[in-house]
Amino acid sequence: MKILVVSGFLGAGKTTFIRTLAERTKKDFAVMENEYGAVNVDGDLLEQTKDLNIWELTEGCICCSMQNDFATSIQTIANTVDPEYLIVEPTGVGMLSKIIENIQKIEYERITLLEPLRFWTVRCMIVVCLNFQRSARIRSSLQAGFWFLRWNLLQRMNGAV
Repeated sequence: MKILVVSGFLGAGKTTFIRTLAERTKKDFAVMENEYGAVNVDGDLLEQTKDLNIWELTEGCICCSMQNDFATSIQTIANTVDPEYLIVEPTGVGMLSKIIENIQKIEYERITLLEPLRFWTVRCMIVVCLNFQRSARIRSSLQAGFWFLRWNLLQRMNGAV
């Protein structure tokens, strides 16, 4: 099982990206959704996506207070569901470095960590696009940037990066 961490600040577009990924790819994956609060808003949005296996960890952060539950959940998913990919969406306040460390502690030949996808880059590109949408030169640069992000993600999911 390959693990892709989709990180970014609150409202960066992580959940929307995961929904789009689920709707447009034919890959077999599960989603682990982490919410700091008791109410899992993102999980509710993801449940609207057909045939998506969602695991929720709420009321804590997988980088610190729930790191043991996080590791146990990853191993449970690998041993029971065994999807090709596990998409991990941490809470927007989580520390990415700690999440990576936690995954690396349980990594072995059946569980591998792909390079995380950070959504601050996409968000910045969208803001720039909205602010400068009249400029053809900037628009073409942004289109190239979005193409690169799509290509980069596909390469990660195919194990080339």
